[in-house]
Amino acid sequence: MIRAFLFDLDGTLVQTEKLKGLSYVIAVQRLLGLSQADQRAIDSYREVTPILKFVLLVN
Repeated sequence: MIRAFLFDLDGTLVQTEKLKGLSYVIAVQRLLGLSQADQRAIDSYREVTPILKFVLLVN
């Protein structure tokens, strides 16, 4: 029987922003078969993150 359910939006209880970014970079690296991180994936995540935060605040 489930007695409780804990829901955490990023940054509410645990700061997972850097971990989430790292997971995206690793996923791109593995999907493309690269030996090291693709700088484009890092740059893309950095560009999108502030936009996502703004959208979440507005909505």
